[in-house]
Amino acid sequence: MRIIHTLPLFIRENSPENDLYMASLALGSLQRSQDHMTVLFNQGCLTNEELHDWLQTQGISGSIRSGSNRGLLVRGVGTGLLNPMEPMQC
Repeated sequence: MRIIHTLPLFIRENSPENDLYMASLALGSLQRSQDHMTVLFNQGCLTNEELHDWLQTQGISGSIRSGSNRGLLVRGVGTGLLNPMEPMQC
């Protein structure tokens, strides 16, 4: 079975070393999967080329796309779709 991991990745300009370290921990488990592909949506300060080079040093192959963080929609019980940035009404 082929596994496709789709992830937003945000590397901050003021702490890229820390963020890359945390990303390496999070993505480390992907290296154990025999048949996988990783699709990253680059939302941070690294260029796609810099991110690609970093992924190569981690032994992770994948596809890099540019993206923007538009938030997530969540479904509340009996309330339909909610915007997580707005306060929840009871």
